[in-house]
Amino acid sequence: MRRGTWIRWAALGLIGLLVCGVGLAAAVTLPRRDAIRCLLAFSGAPPGDDGALLARQRVVVGDEARLGFRTVLVQAAPQTPAPVLVFVHGVAQKGLTDARILQAVDSFAQAGFTVVAPQVPLLVSPPDADDDERRLQTLMASVEAGLIPGGKPGRFGLIGVRVGGALSLRAASSYAGSGLRAVFAIGAPDDLRTLSRIWFSLPRTVDAGTWTFEDQRRHDAAFARNVVFRAALGTRVPDVNDQVVLRAWLEHATDPTFVPATLRSDAARRFAALVTSGPGTWADAREDLVEDAWPLMRGFSTASVGPRLSRLSGITVFLLHGHGDSLVPASEYRRLRDRLAAHTVVVGLESRMLGHVGVEDVGIGEQLDHVVLVDDFFDTIR
Repeated sequence: MRRGTWIRWAALGLIGLLVCGVGLAAAVTLPRRDAIRCLLAFSGAPPGDDGALLARQRVVVGDEARLGFRTVLVQAAPQTPAPVLVFVHGVAQKGLTDARILQAVDSFAQAGFTVVAPQVPLLVSPPDADDDERRLQTLMASVEAGLIPGGKPGRFGLIGVRVGGALSLRAASSYAGSGLRAVFAIGAPDDLRTLSRIWFSLPRTVDAGTWTFEDQRRHDAAFARNVVFRAALGTRVPDVNDQVVLRAWLEHATDPTFVPATLRSDAARRFAALVTSGPGTWADAREDLVEDAWPLMRGFSTASVGPRLSRLSGITVFLLHGHGDSLVPASEYRRLRDRLAAHTVVVGLESRMLGHVGVEDVGIGEQLDHVVLVDDFFDTIR
């Protein structure tokens, strides 16, 4: 074969391979374009102006009897009516004005869903739990009945982030309706009692001018301890005035190092001394603290539901957990996956792409795994 002829055949072969490659890529990605669009929006940097993103969405306020919660954010899909996703945020002091929550809601709406996000009292101000499982079930019943503007009645999905994922699984396990098709729990813990051992064993973060993964673990553990202390406060300190001072103190500083001078009771001073002590004292006091906090904290723990999880049969559970999660380790994901798999179909992915608060670069294969997981979740609802 002459050189020129060989080059032409080689070029044609290369073009053919490229065309086949493009065709294969299109065949894989086009049917999953909504999942890709969602993940791209979800993984981008959140906007600096929370108000700008909130302005693209609608907040429904004051219909607690119908929706279960005093504040519910609804973002309709571009094409309505659309299938509905109920989105339960994680612990967030800013509630529904948190930019990350708004970004998540926006990303699922861009995928073609009408998104309903309640502001959950337990997850905004942890000691203020008020039967949030029942509230969430009321909201789900309204979604199923078609009472959400821009939403289709019937089938819907439930998404929960971290402890919001645990709360979602708990609420789903006793939901009376038939429209809930799937639950997607992202970074959800299995057993809060086990997890708290880590939180109370880590020392405070020392600002040394750098920020390592260990610093992130310590910072997140301090936040988690703060939540437990706030939830145990009412049991540990009877004096109401001291409760007010200590709650403001704990809300002002995640990991306070001084005892407020205005405390009146010995119980309050002992409580403040415990908060400002250190890992040795914290570890010794952990079990009693968690027990005192449990009436307000059990909503964060899937394991405490027990046999009720059998009612999830017929509802597919999707789990996504960051391998580098600094607050809820991957061991919690594996225990939760095995616990749920005894009762229903579980589809799980342990992700190297997700940290506790960030998105890491991974290869195309792992990115595709995320696309497939999210797309399969979407398919169970549509």
